[in-house]
Amino acid sequence: MDTDQLQTELNKFLGYLSQDENNLHLLYRVIDLQTQLAQFDNAEQQIKSAIQRLGADPGLLFRLATFSIASGDYKQAIATLLDMQRQGVDNDVLRYNLGYAYLYTGEYEQAEEVLRAIDLQSQQVPNVAVVLARAQHHLNKLDEAQSNLEKYLVRHPQDVTALGQLAIISLDAQQQDRALEYATTALELDADSLEAHVVLGTISFDRSDLNHAKQYYHHALKRDAKNARSLSGLGMIALQQQDFSSACDYLQQATNLMPNDTANLVALAWAQIASNQISVAKSNLQQALILDGQSAETLASLALVALFEGNDNQASEVLLKAEAMQPNSPLVLLCKTILAAGDNLDTPEKIIQSVISFFEKA
Repeated sequence: MDTDQLQTELNKFLGYLSQDENNLHLLYRVIDLQTQLAQFDNAEQQIKSAIQRLGADPGLLFRLATFSIASGDYKQAIATLLDMQRQGVDNDVLRYNLGYAYLYTGEYEQAEEVLRAIDLQSQQVPNVAVVLARAQHHLNKLDEAQSNLEKYLVRHPQDVTALGQLAIISLDAQQQDRALEYATTALELDADSLEAHVVLGTISFDRSDLNHAKQYYHHALKRDAKNARSLSGLGMIALQQQDFSSACDYLQQATNLMPNDTANLVALAWAQIASNQISVAKSNLQQALILDGQSAETLASLALVALFEGNDNQASEVLLKAEAMQPNSPLVLLCKTILAAGDNLDTPEKIIQSVISFFEKA
């Protein structure tokens, strides 16, 4: 039914409900229709009012959880679904919704545990393998995630979401050819596939095809304005093209969405250094070091910041630590060459250009 038909249906059942306000079947229908029509305030009011009158009916609680998920209140959904389990209500659909909500609160281990309890060939929730793979992807269990998706795609070969997810996971597993294959197939089935555009943008970027990379990333952002990978990719492109203002903007947005991504933090720091925001850049590099204390590239970047601040001795000390960690790192070697220049040290602008060249080859 289209929106007008749904609204007509809702009005009809609201009329019935006005004559029998405690009829659970009528309440379920009204709440379901209000949720479908995105009338979340009305649905919430209907549910809470009914629970006050009739108690914690499982059907009402389940709809409260479903409404909470639809409106993005995942913590409320989790609380409601756990309450249902404590009351002895448990089934595949409830577990699926609970795992889905855990996924969106970033509780990936809990999501995986709940979703593993569901038969991956369940008819009630046929796409459970896709959601489970997302949780496993976040937990860096790439082999398991790939295996689950590949088995799922044997049964559902035209599931664009699964193909796109498998493309992303294959990309992160350094299997670029497979990622390209899955992304291309997804795009053939759905020209607007978000994951396919992100993967193809990343592959184009890696192959220095920046124009196509930008097109793919911008298309992805039309589907999801908060897609962190696309924002980061556009930031890296802007950094290479020395559009430092845009680089700072894109990379900061990406950092806000994925604050624990050290590579993005380091790139943001260099965009800020190029924009003469040394203190902010230093803060971001220090945060990256907290997240990954074994990152030689972060330490090398901090060494150059110390150099820009006039702290030559500190720069040398920090670079020695970076070199001990990863002596063959291209960025560490670059920083070593810069510091060794001594009195013949290039200007900060030339140093920044050298670092940008590193990002172009990274």
